[in-house]
Amino acid sequence: MGILFGRAIHLYAKRVPTAANPKGVMQYSDYFSNQAVQVCRKDNIVEDRPVNEAENKIYQELSTGQSLDKDDREYLRDNYSEYQE
Repeated sequence: MGILFGRAIHLYAKRVPTAANPKGVMQYSDYFSNQAVQVCRKDNIVEDRPVNEAENKIYQELSTGQSLDKDDREYLRDNYSEYQE
């Protein structure tokens, strides 16, 4: 079927406007699933590479329920930023 299943983590940093702060506040990755979920279709993959040290650290922290530290949040902001209007 061309679908990948596995443990999933959603890496992101996004600026979300609020009533108190129209410029928005930053929100960071918090989604982790240790059960097999549909991750994506194979034809939607745009890059195939091993995870790096920073991504592995973030994965380990989220999978054990830990909060991300300042360096993790900065890494997400620099590499996985999503803009919402």
